[in-house]
Amino acid sequence: MTFPQVEAVMGEPDRSQSVKKQSSLYVLYRYDRRLCNPDLSFYETCDFFVVFENGRVLEKIVKNGDSYSPRMDILYLFERR
Repeated sequence: MTFPQVEAVMGEPDRSQSVKKQSSLYVLYRYDRRLCNPDLSFYETCDFFVVFENGRVLEKIVKNGDSYSPRMDILYLFERR
């Protein structure tokens, strides 16, 4: 998926940031406190992260409470050092 395709489903991100590493541009879209599964609960919220590499989705990550899905390592690209 591309930026416009993700935005068509999720809307505008609450936050975004980018980082260039070697010859790739990585962009992180973050969506805060969105409904995890409205079919099951209208009260449970999650944070969603979408990581793009050169304009295409590389990884999708969901944070529910204190737990993150596997592959959290990809978010370390965006940590400030």
